[in-house]
Amino acid sequence: MPTAKGWEHLQPTGAFTLPTGKPGIREEGVIMPTKPVKKKPEPDWEALEKEAALLSPKGYHGERSRLDPDKIIAQAQHLAELYRQYGKPIPDGLAVLI
Repeated sequence: MPTAKGWEHLQPTGAFTLPTGKPGIREEGVIMPTKPVKKKPEPDWEALEKEAALLSPKGYHGERSRLDPDKIIAQAQHLAELYRQYGKPIPDGLAVLI
């Protein structure tokens, strides 16, 4: 598809680079600069593994969480959801609880 001179930077996906060099998108015929994407910080997996071990039936180095059983299950489900969101395998001790 031919483009007018000066509009070669447009891409068929609707994403393009503004003449200022910043990225932009086209919505309903209006050209708008895109907002910077805020990336979530990666969780501290080592700390999460320890927390998951504390919740597990065997505990972490023999020490188990002192939370009520209902709260242990709720926390285990929360941790499991974090593992799923980041595509990480759920530790066995945590999987037993959910």
